[in-house]
Amino acid sequence: MPFKLRIGGHAFEFVRADKVVDDDGEVVDGLIHWDKSLVEISKGSKSMEEQAIIHEILHLVDYVYNADKLNEDSTERLAQGLYQVMCDKGWIG
Repeated sequence: MPFKLRIGGHAFEFVRADKVVDDDGEVVDGLIHWDKSLVEISKGSKSMEEQAIIHEILHLVDYVYNADKLNEDSTERLAQGLYQVMCDKGWIG
């Protein structure tokens, strides 16, 4: 990290941060700053960071291609499932 990823023609930069805090003051694993095309990922274990990256990518794909229809719980469950598959296949982890 850092790296850039294009989704739907939009470039987003992913960066690692010591601590990511959302608008409610809650510490979170990842956060998208839409106005800056920036995604912050909290520093942590390798597996936590990788899963947080997948989680935030799902939010981006959902927003661009699915009219932001997934709720947070669905996004997290999908991220966990995809992370497990990707680890099992040796694609990440």
